[in-house]
Amino acid sequence: MKFQEGDIASLLDPRLEQSEVNLVVAERIFKLAFKCSAPTKHDRPHMKEAAEYLWRVRKDFKIPIH
Repeated sequence: MKFQEGDIASLLDPRLEQSEVNLVVAERIFKLAFKCSAPTKHDRPHMKEAAEYLWRVRKDFKIPIH
């Protein structure tokens, strides 16, 4: 799997700027996505935890809301 191999850039839209920040943000979001798709409910985060995580990513990287 490309994500597990560290090849995050190939998973993104090729039109997206391949900056270090974009790759780090994408990696953090992919990590959350994998947690959310865990096979058992026990292993998945609650919706509130997922939302808080996304807000932290936004805050950490000063991503504007459109």
